[in-house]
Amino acid sequence: NPHGRVFDAWGNDLITDATGNNTYFGPAFSGKLDQGKHSKFQEFWKRPMRPCPATGMVSSRHFPEDWQGDFLNLNVIGFQGIYRVDVSQDGSGLKGETVMKNGQIDPLVWADPKDHPTFRPICVSTGADGAIYFCDWSQTIIGHLQHHLRDPNRDHQHGRIYRITYEGRPLLTQPKIDGQPIEALLEILKIHEDDTRTLAKVELSEHDSTKVIAAVKKWVAG
Repeated sequence: NPHGRVFDAWGNDLITDATGNNTYFGPAFSGKLDQGKHSKFQEFWKRPMRPCPATGMVSSRHFPEDWQGDFLNLNVIGFQGIYRVDVSQDGSGLKGETVMKNGQIDPLVWADPKDHPTFRPICVSTGADGAIYFCDWSQTIIGHLQHHLRDPNRDHQHGRIYRITYEGRPLLTQPKIDGQPIEALLEILKIHEDDTRTLAKVELSEHDSTKVIAAVKKWVAG
């Protein structure tokens, strides 16, 4: 159940096994073995709870500098919320540390199940405005072991989408990408936001490869 796979600014991927919420440094974890599994491979981060339906990364100048590159880990049962994890280099790989405040875990968002039992964050991303958006599945019961798939209490009608902004900091303006010339798209690759650069790369793929390669060589030389 690899329900989480997210890339940092350098293209390193973090792979999460949903059931156990076990996250691994992708470039090493995906190495070929002639037989067996990576039986002693260490987790990237010691997660406080499980399971995890999705992950994300913070890459937005709308949020403070010390938020940039933070790993977001969504949980839906033992903890109903989104952990924020500081990421740093560790030898040839990466390591994560749960963000704390006054000795307590300081999540991006969470709900007390006694007050909000249906709160189930299941996917997260950064919008063009730099805000963080996430979906709430809004389910009373989840899982297919404890409850029958045809249980009438399963809600197939409702859900919620949340938008998180940082008070006192300006939102972002997305540059024009669709239909832009090669030179303009290359300039967008200098922008901080990972998702914006990815969109520029997708648009570059619509152009003639020979022209893109020639423009990239000229751009890099400059």
